[in-house]
Amino acid sequence: MTISGVVQTSQGVVFATFELEVDSLMALRINYTDTLPLYTKAYNNDSASIVSAVMFRGGFRSEARYIVSEDTAYSKGVGWVTSLAGIMKFSKGALTYLQWNDMTCNKCGGKANARCIQVTTGTDAQHSCGTVASTCGVNGTDCSLQTYVGASGDDRNGIAFNSGWMIQEINRFSVLSLYDNSKEDLTSAASSNADAVIGETPTTSSSSTALVA
Repeated sequence: MTISGVVQTSQGVVFATFELEVDSLMALRINYTDTLPLYTKAYNNDSASIVSAVMFRGGFRSEARYIVSEDTAYSKGVGWVTSLAGIMKFSKGALTYLQWNDMTCNKCGGKANARCIQVTTGTDAQHSCGTVASTCGVNGTDCSLQTYVGASGDDRNGIAFNSGWMIQEINRFSVLSLYDNSKEDLTSAASSNADAVIGETPTTSSSSTALVA
């Protein structure tokens, strides 16, 4: 699913709303061109050169995750994160928790690598590989954010969800690499099923991502 527009509040928060199919491994895409203005605003205002994202639905909110950072004081590593993974946790069909899955920095050489963006505060650790900012948009380098979302727990009939387990095993089975290598196919397929909804009230099967500079 690809954002077709941007809604930004007076506080500089951008909201993207997606229609999700529960217990399907979903790929949600936020374009580089939608994130760049937020980073530019932060940089020009002499504030921390970071952009963070949260998932929310109703009264539930995930921890914040850095998706852009050029400030090692906040994230140790720097760059543009292109992949995140989140899990929606349910009990008898009711949403109980939104959680990021730690992607690790194995793909870029581990925690010591200069591109390993890290968050160690809160309940969910973050270790995400960043793409060097100067390469974004150069020679086909795509710095758009792809977020993979699955569900765990059970539905109202007590039937267990399976896509959350797929998210948790993403690194072990290299599922992320498979998705990253076929982003265009995924985006096309997802867009044909449901388009992103911008600035509207989420339905019962919706989740939202807020980007904050």
